[in-house]
Amino acid sequence: EVKRGKRVQRKKKYFPGYILIKSEMDNSIYHMIKNLKKVSGFLGTKGTPIPVSDKEGHQCMVLQTPTFLRLSVYQNIAVCLRRDNFFLGQDQKNEVLAMLEKVGLGDKIKLPARLLSGGEKQKLSLARALISRPKILLVDEPTSTIDPATTSFIEDIIKTRAENDTKIIFVTHDIHQALRLARHAIMIYKGNVVEEGDVERFFKTPNSPHTRDYLAGKLLR
Repeated sequence: EVKRGKRVQRKKKYFPGYILIKSEMDNSIYHMIKNLKKVSGFLGTKGTPIPVSDKEGHQCMVLQTPTFLRLSVYQNIAVCLRRDNFFLGQDQKNEVLAMLEKVGLGDKIKLPARLLSGGEKQKLSLARALISRPKILLVDEPTSTIDPATTSFIEDIIKTRAENDTKIIFVTHDIHQALRLARHAIMIYKGNVVEEGDVERFFKTPNSPHTRDYLAGKLLR
């Protein structure tokens, strides 16, 4: 349930791509999904509520402003695999190295994470989320403050993950990015879902006046 009685339900066939949440309430929705905010109603799949432990084990977030441990780039990823054992096996070490190569940080494994540039920090944040192989990836405006080349790089990785059956909820206020990435779009205004549907129809022939105003560049009050 979304505030004021509007239900948003996604069938599996829609999920190889993206849900795009536009406008407001993105933090509230993320908090509900991550069980950080108590809500009334139902949150689950196939009619079955999702236990807290299950949600935590199958979901990861990429934040707009990520925070890292005061460790090296390598250790910030390796720590995600240290659940039962403090030391990683060789296979896990290779997995960490492969992930860092994938996001373009293979030459910075010994560098303190805090010394990375803004774009590199977002790459590391994405690697940290993906190393756990989440079923659902929550992405909150990860490219809003980085350069176009890094934005394209991160978008390509996210698109590849979506094609490999990772469910992605992507928040953006960049209309062009939404057109590049989204397959399904949701517009939320003042707590109400005012529009949702296939992204091509959403942008070409929106039904809601709020959506039309937003896409026309007007400031919603």
